[in-house]
Amino acid sequence: MSISYPDLEPSFAVVPVPMANEEASAPVDAELQRIHINYNTTCAACKGTDVSEPGAAYAVLYCQHQVHITCLLKFPALGKSGNRIGGVHVCEHCADIAMRSGTGLSETDPDLDLRRCAEEMCEKHKKQTHIDTEAIVRAGVSNEIVFAITGATPPTPTRKFPSVAALYSLFKPTAAPTTDDDGDELIDEVSEFASRLPRGDALVEYLGNQKPPRTLEMILNSLKINLAHLTTVGINNMEQLKKIGFDVRKHLDPNYRAVLPVYMLAQVFGMSYDEHMRDVVSPKELAEMKLTKRELRLLGVTATKLIGTKKCSKDVLLQLHIAPSQQIKYLGLELAHLKILGFSAADFDREPLWKAEKAKNAQIRELVAQLATDQKKK
Repeated sequence: MSISYPDLEPSFAVVPVPMANEEASAPVDAELQRIHINYNTTCAACKGTDVSEPGAAYAVLYCQHQVHITCLLKFPALGKSGNRIGGVHVCEHCADIAMRSGTGLSETDPDLDLRRCAEEMCEKHKKQTHIDTEAIVRAGVSNEIVFAITGATPPTPTRKFPSVAALYSLFKPTAAPTTDDDGDELIDEVSEFASRLPRGDALVEYLGNQKPPRTLEMILNSLKINLAHLTTVGINNMEQLKKIGFDVRKHLDPNYRAVLPVYMLAQVFGMSYDEHMRDVVSPKELAEMKLTKRELRLLGVTATKLIGTKKCSKDVLLQLHIAPSQQIKYLGLELAHLKILGFSAADFDREPLWKAEKAKNAQIRELVAQLATDQKKK
């Protein structure tokens, strides 16, 4: 038995997939085809595979996905909903499609190029902090850097007393050269000592073996060192950084941004949302870090990933303080995401940047109008 609603248009279109016998200008995406075939043969509520078998009792939602009648009867407020049952709030298939949205950011937009994002953040960092990380890396390691990072006390430089012959030669330029090789040689014990200190993984181990261990916090408290200095002594990946005490929840706080710039963490140290943040930092905590749109892009943060944590709310997107058009561009935000989070047209008035764009941006006004229309239908 089948119950359908042919008079209703789906509010979330199911993307048609060309079959093998259809003429197509581009190769068929086999994975996408498999997914949509699965949507058409499984229940939109329980995802059971017997929904369309002969004799099965099922209904067709207004989004054109099928659901067991028994599953349909479990929907809350079914009697008050009329025929408008389906879409991202109810249908698991539509929710899945929505969560696949916004993940394919434009590969042709130069603003989204990771190298360009890093370069722009580097220039901005230089202007705001007067710290030139590129110049620090080019200059390389120095004794001062080594001692500030290790906390070691450099020895006092000493000079050996010159021999009588060497002293005499100062007044007799034409005299035969002395055979006393170390007569007036300056022994730079500071450089010799610094050169013996380890680098890279060995330095990380050295820092950990100090009593007490020499941590990132201690190094930064020297007021002489930032992330660029660490790269000059061979500390240049997240594993090394974590071993000396890097904590993503603590050190991505805005107060550390001057000495731990995000563009270096992402581009040089390999930090990413997927590997180092998703299971550690909640979307709310991420919003409190006040990351810029380019920093979020460099870390690989998208609206889909935030919603996928099941801990994201519409307040999180508002608290990012990034205009909706820029979230669309840099985070892949789409209408489907706004619907999942329960956005209404009125929510756009709660944040200054969102409110301003609603007044001047045609794309955003269209989104707001669609949300208002959907609200009326409910």
